[in-house]
Amino acid sequence: MPVTAAPSPTASAAPATEGSTSAAVLTAAQAFLATLGDDEKSAVMAARTQDNLAQWSNLPDELFERAGLRMDTLNLEQQQAAMAVLQAALSPEGYTQVQQITAADGVLAESGGPDLGFGADRYWVRFVGEPSASSPYTVQFGGHHLAVNATVVGSELTLAPTLWGAQPASYEAAGATTEPLSGETRKAFALMGALEADQQEQAILDASMAEIVLGAGQDGKTLAPEGVPRAGTNWMQTEVSSTIGGLSSLNNARFVAPARQHPAPTSADNLAWPVDYTYMDNEGWLVRGGTDGV
Repeated sequence: MPVTAAPSPTASAAPATEGSTSAAVLTAAQAFLATLGDDEKSAVMAARTQDNLAQWSNLPDELFERAGLRMDTLNLEQQQAAMAVLQAALSPEGYTQVQQITAADGVLAESGGPDLGFGADRYWVRFVGEPSASSPYTVQFGGHHLAVNATVVGSELTLAPTLWGAQPASYEAAGATTEPLSGETRKAFALMGALEADQQEQAILDASMAEIVLGAGQDGKTLAPEGVPRAGTNWMQTEVSSTIGGLSSLNNARFVAPARQHPAPTSADNLAWPVDYTYMDNEGWLVRGGTDGV
């Protein structure tokens, strides 16, 4: 059963503030819960424990056991209500990107090959902690190549940790080519292009990486710095800083200042491009890219 998106926001909607966005997420979460029966509510709600918060992954269902409610088990009204929660939490660009990522997984499912639980409707929603205006709770929405963790505490909202990717990296939809991560890809190459030749040589690592550098199940992990250090170089010039600050459209640019979306680069930061992946190390903030997606 295909997932139906929540209605699109009107073009005349005023920019959201941090408090209004958190309030909108709470309203949407409560509206979604009101569409569920008792058994469904029990399945979608989880206690706010570290184990439950850490139960997310970029792997498909056959390779990772998720909890909550999967979108293909919901009726049309419930699906729309669930997507409305995401729409409230994300920027318009981020919400569109989520739709494109899940649609890509539907294309992957139809392309043949091993059945590992791919599909546009094979994404799960769960609340870790009860939605509240005062107590913290996290909205988890995830499946293959997508894990959104939107935590709300009063009037504040954070999307960390969040992992986004796409497979296939591009596909045809409605007579046009859709590439969910085109913005990130262009900016990553623009970032490398802004470096001097000797800096590029230092930034490109010899070792090929076959998996995510830092992701699910790796809370608290730190990485040894590699690549080009900022100290003593000019690689953090304006255009490079701008590129790093805008790699993810999932962040809610309607209320989060650029400095809060991504910590300001410091002299201790490094940039490295490991052959078939990209990662930028800034207090644990990583982006990685490969042939199938990011």
